[in-house]
Amino acid sequence: ANTAKMKALVQGALDATWGPKAVQVQAGHPGTWPKCANDGQGVFWVHIGGNFRTLHRHKEHLRSFLDLSHPCWFVALYTKETAEASEKTWWKGEGENLHSNVVPLDLLPEVSQALGHRLSYVVIQDRWSSRIAERG
Repeated sequence: ANTAKMKALVQGALDATWGPKAVQVQAGHPGTWPKCANDGQGVFWVHIGGNFRTLHRHKEHLRSFLDLSHPCWFVALYTKETAEASEKTWWKGEGENLHSNVVPLDLLPEVSQALGHRLSYVVIQDRWSSRIAERG
């Protein structure tokens, strides 16, 4: 119920900003508010936005950074829907091919778990990106 409510609230804000149907919420989750915040501690907010090709590979480092930065933290992530594109990784040269563009939707629960579910996320698709993908 909280997930549907959160997605509807975000969709309403996007519609008011960009016009109806310009940006669509594809997925979202409100996360779990940290107990320390309910106990009156201040919250260290980290807002992340953009294309996250390898976020799932760095989830432990992100968790370490957060834990060492403040005892009470919460992460809000905003990214575009997964778009498959194969490319060589720059740090491995001719090595591994990766599907990239953004964090695949099926990996966000893994990232959330690594962060103790203190991750709220919204994944969107905009009409401009889909037009670009159609043209190739």
